[in-house]
Amino acid sequence: MQFRVVGFAFLGLAAGLILWLAWQFALVVPKQEIATRLQVSHYDVDGRTLQEIRDQLRARGPAGFAARTDWQITTGLTCRVTLETQIRLPRHTDVASLARALKGRWLSFERSLRLHEHTHQFHGLSAARDIAKHRCFGTGRIIADWAQQDRLLDESTGHGWSEGVRF
Repeated sequence: MQFRVVGFAFLGLAAGLILWLAWQFALVVPKQEIATRLQVSHYDVDGRTLQEIRDQLRARGPAGFAARTDWQITTGLTCRVTLETQIRLPRHTDVASLARALKGRWLSFERSLRLHEHTHQFHGLSAARDIAKHRCFGTGRIIADWAQQDRLLDESTGHGWSEGVRF
């Protein structure tokens, strides 16, 4: 009987030592690196008037918008975080031939649109960083929180309208 008590005490000490070592190891594990893949694609716009360009943006743009950014995060068994981002943007095929005022309007629109879409891209990167920082604990919640930030960005800016994304 006394052997069992000593045995359990030894097992308890060993388990405590293992937990302490695991905790110490967790404190010195290097920061998780994030693998990123970015794919930027374009669709062509060749309108020569304001209305032609507007019509082409609606007809050729992704899901009826001028641009779209999608990001996905995957994690491996060792909490290897991978962020894949796809950005689809319009590209005017002959900006140089546009009337001066229309050219200026296009360039301003294009610049504002890129900034807006890069903010969506940044949300994906922020989510990936948070997941790595928390060693993949709460991954689903973190992704949902940053996806909500994407929705709030579009709601608060009218899909970039208040940031100059208007043509």
